[in-house]
Amino acid sequence: MSTLTYLSSGGKIGDLIRAEVTCDKFGKTLAYTSIKFMNAKDELVARGSHTKYVALAWKDPQNITDELSPRPEKSE
Repeated sequence: MSTLTYLSSGGKIGDLIRAEVTCDKFGKTLAYTSIKFMNAKDELVARGSHTKYVALAWKDPQNITDELSPRPEKSE
């Protein structure tokens, strides 16, 4: 599932748009990401999110790295 919300005009053709992407949560079956689009004045012009099914990726050992492996939950 993906969503995109336009908040204002990003400018005109040729203007620079910067994107900031964050992986909010990466679990055993789903990954949640969000993105912000900023214009040259660093104003937010659009935002979006994406939920991705990733369970099959865990079954392929080539995809597993220290950076992507789920971290054990902290016990309090």
